[in-house]
Amino acid sequence: KQLPKANSILDIGGSSPNIEEGALIELGYPHRPKKLTIFDLPPNEQYWGKPRFSQDKNYQFTWGVLNYYHGRVENIKNYSHLSNQKFDMIYMGQTIEHIYPDSLPNVLQWIKKSLNDHGYFIFDTPNRELTKLQMQNKYIDEDHKIEYVPNALKLILEKNGFIIKD
Repeated sequence: KQLPKANSILDIGGSSPNIEEGALIELGYPHRPKKLTIFDLPPNEQYWGKPRFSQDKNYQFTWGVLNYYHGRVENIKNYSHLSNQKFDMIYMGQTIEHIYPDSLPNVLQWIKKSLNDHGYFIFDTPNRELTKLQMQNKYIDEDHKIEYVPNALKLILEKNGFIIKD
């Protein structure tokens, strides 16, 4: 609920099985963008289950437009419908840990290129320093490719040109 206001948002992995507006709004994002783009796996492969609504069309709400696109984030640079767009905010809620570490630099470079000047890349992810207390010999979710410790992820972000604000 404390995320900044943005007029154009790309939510990577942001589908919700429950509401058309996606997980970011479902979880309490207090602002409404003029343009929200959700990029996620095809509906039958989505992590939380197949959505109860169509993701094959654009939605027009009183606050703005919502577009869905489907594919694998590791290949996001190959999706021409996103290649020339710029966003005020790119958000990944509990998604980065599902990306193979070898693919992450390419994804981060694409994200950096796709942000407007003064745009934000915001994400959250499980902290391995804590999850290892729960699950010492494996990750807390079998689909996780990695669970990062904060300092390691900070170095990866800085190496790819990001400035850490918080």
